Amino acid sequence: MARDVGKAEGVWRARLVRFQDSGLTVRAFCQREGVSVSNFHAWKRRLGIGKKTPSSRRGTPGRLGAEPLFVPVNLNPGVLALDVRIALPGGAVVHVPLHADERVLALVIEAAARIGREGSAC
Repeated sequence: MARDVGKAEGVWRARLVRFQDSGLTVRAFCQREGVSVSNFHAWKRRLGIGKKTPSSRRGTPGRLGAEPLFVPVNLNPGVLALDVRIALPGGAVVHVPLHADERVLALVIEAAARIGREGSAC
């Protein structure tokens, strides 16, 4: 039985990654996958995906099993920097003011990554 639960967990983790990359609504995605919306939300809750607590953001910022979204960066105080340049996979580059709010920064990076994946420009 434990094996089946582990297998189901793996299936749902993969499914939730596909959902995040799909751009579909939950209802449309569930219809495409042949699963119920209530089951979708139950597994999302069970796996702790989408929680708004700081600890849940560390290893899974929109991508299950992905590297951390933010990593510590040490800036040399002797070097005058007005912004930070972040190069994302797919070629998107984000220039962020040093005083940017973390929520705004996360939204900008998410949008830039999406644009980089889709290959379209703003």
